[in-house]
Amino acid sequence: MGSKLRYLRIQSVNRASDCLSFLRDVFRFTLNAPCRVLPQVADVRVLGAIGVVELRRPVDAAAIQRRFVARGVWVRPFGRLVYLMPAYCIADDDLQTLCSGVAATVAEEGAGP
Repeated sequence: MGSKLRYLRIQSVNRASDCLSFLRDVFRFTLNAPCRVLPQVADVRVLGAIGVVELRRPVDAAAIQRRFVARGVWVRPFGRLVYLMPAYCIADDDLQTLCSGVAATVAEEGAGP
């Protein structure tokens, strides 16, 4: 996965709009593919540098947040939405950790108790 992120980063390195394109492409690749197929996911959306995974049911925010933190990411869901708005200067490794942590945690959300 790291080499694909590096490839996307190399393709867009010069301007803020390039960073926006990079984040959009990474979200589409690392959130859309693994999350869209999950039965508990209603939709996955990307708008600029914002990635959103919409679940079919509201989450227990405190419980899911603990699972995010255990994976090394700080995400605060809102109702049925798990949304990401990383800084443009986020390091590739941090972005990978963020996206994979969200995808894995969302996958667990439908796995039952």
